[in-house]
Amino acid sequence: MKTERIYKPGTRPADPQPRTDEEPHSGQSRNGTGHASGEPEAKPFPLHCLPESVGGMARAIADTERTPASLAGVCTLGFLSAAIGKGLDVQSGPDRRTRGNVYLLASAESGSGKSESFRHAAKPFNEFEGDLLEAWRASTLPGLAAEKDVLEAEIGKLKKEASNAEGAGERGEIKARLEAKKAALADVEAQLHAPAFTVEDVTTEKLAALLAANGETLASVSPDAGAIVNNLLGRYSKLDRTDESVYLKAYSGDFLRVDRQKNPEPVLLKSPCLAALWLTQPDKLETLLGEKELTDGGLIPRLLVCHTNADAREIVEGATGIPAEVSAAYRRTIRDLLKAYRLADEPRTIQPSPDALALLNRHFNAIVARRREELRDVTSYAARWNEQA
Repeated sequence: MKTERIYKPGTRPADPQPRTDEEPHSGQSRNGTGHASGEPEAKPFPLHCLPESVGGMARAIADTERTPASLAGVCTLGFLSAAIGKGLDVQSGPDRRTRGNVYLLASAESGSGKSESFRHAAKPFNEFEGDLLEAWRASTLPGLAAEKDVLEAEIGKLKKEASNAEGAGERGEIKARLEAKKAALADVEAQLHAPAFTVEDVTTEKLAALLAANGETLASVSPDAGAIVNNLLGRYSKLDRTDESVYLKAYSGDFLRVDRQKNPEPVLLKSPCLAALWLTQPDKLETLLGEKELTDGGLIPRLLVCHTNADAREIVEGATGIPAEVSAAYRRTIRDLLKAYRLADEPRTIQPSPDALALLNRHFNAIVARRREELRDVTSYAARWNEQA
């Protein structure tokens, strides 16, 4: 579920209110406060809001890796979102549906356990993707490759016949057969893409092409997202500007056309869906947040940002690993979600109860009123709060 990302101290909108019972810190950073000097103390990550199998896994990761619960919580939440994809949405208005994809950006120092925490949370998702790829290579790829070879041979034969055709009638017949074969070949070639659930260091053009080849649904995940940050800041842009267009459209599911220089055919995406889980060092996070163009363009307001306050940690003798039953329950949850939603042909839509819809509408209207007054300086952020909620 999307949660409110940023607000002025003491001015959080009324409804929906978070629970006040606090999750105890697991593996708290060494300073014991979890916040920088002079800043208000950060509340513990709300692991109680996650499904029990997922919250239990997050607590176990934090205990095993001796990290704050916030780091494990962000990682497990990210893979929950990735496992759902666009297979589940909420009827949030008369002609509006809101999906469960979130963009998570969390910071942690080097050597603080972010890669290990990410690896534990990612394991069942990666295993599922690997199994799918292996099955595709074994059972689907050979047939597609063989069909491609046959069609190419038939096309070659028809071309020779066309060169020897006598009269417009014979030539027209060969042309029609050739068109059918080429259409069939294009269809086969469109399927000759290994299935992918995740991406990392890709250009926006490649990201659009991968979305098109994978049901318009992917997850951008990385335990060290420095390359992704550099891409967003325009590393591959020849116009010396930020490069976030696909990420903007894939957040809300808006139509997108991407024209590629090396291919005359554009990539058309009807309703792309991208989830994001990016872990990076604090300085990289601050660099991204400090890029005014990304805020003005709308990417930064879409991010759920978390300073996990993970710090270097000492080795603890006799520390236990993640209990097998906890790991197994988490694995079942991720795999069940992938099968039920990520692989679904059509999304399932949640119809909110009248009380729930009224709650969301009150929350939206309260924000609108405040955006005209005390939130004018952060109005682009506040505009996303209700959607996140």
